[in-house]
Amino acid sequence: MAYCGLLHQPAKPKQMLIFFSVDQTTAVQETTKVKHVIEGDMVQEGATVLVEFGKENFKARVVKLHDDPSVLLEAETDFLIQMFGDENYQVTVDKENMPPTTLPTGKETQGNNTKATSISSKPKK
Repeated sequence: MAYCGLLHQPAKPKQMLIFFSVDQTTAVQETTKVKHVIEGDMVQEGATVLVEFGKENFKARVVKLHDDPSVLLEAETDFLIQMFGDENYQVTVDKENMPPTTLPTGKETQGNNTKATSISSKPKK
């Protein structure tokens, strides 16, 4: 029954929220985009990783691992508030540079999910 333990191991999350310190932005990426773990033993929260983003690789910190995009979005909001200190800051989504996503109807839409976000010092109205 040695195999029983292997069958009940939790599945690794397929998505992650990462923070790029070079330009102070966050992104939701698939964990398969990690090319190398720089600091840490494996892809886990708090690890520094080299991530493929577009055609280039960038250094990023793993903020949250989860399969549910809504959990990652909530973690992103909490992280940005923690980093920049004021929940009145406006979070913006870079929808222009996002790849099209397919809706259940088969139609494509631009910017349907969070890929790259930044924070501005403009308070919400």
